[in-house]
Amino acid sequence: MKKEILASLLFIIVLCLFSFILYLYFDNKEVYDENKNLLYKIYYSGLDCPTPTLKLYDNNTYELYDTFVVGGKGLKLKVGNFNYDVSLIVENINKYKIYEYDPYIIEDNQDNTYRISSNNMDLTNLLDEIDVNLVTCLEQE
Repeated sequence: MKKEILASLLFIIVLCLFSFILYLYFDNKEVYDENKNLLYKIYYSGLDCPTPTLKLYDNNTYELYDTFVVGGKGLKLKVGNFNYDVSLIVENINKYKIYEYDPYIIEDNQDNTYRISSNNMDLTNLLDEIDVNLVTCLEQE
């Protein structure tokens, strides 16, 4: 019984450390473009694994990190464009019931952090438009 508990604790510690390392890697690997500024960083926190991160920029481009490249090569970047008023996601936050542990996390360029409900239609519409699923673990390549 003690071995099972210790193994579970070790697994949780390793998972947390892995998630923290990925977070640090995400935070420092933005593609440099002097003509764009980060508006929002969005990720899903409701799974027990590292999840994709979506970065939205003021020039209507996005970066998606959804694949972990095995062998220490980091995260694979996908880029694209969107045509959606992303400010609505935060502006309309009070239209939706907020729970303490809502799974979506949005960080803005002013270091504000918001918990966003899964039923937030503004977020759902954006994710549908760009065909992105954040409710999944990072893929391995």
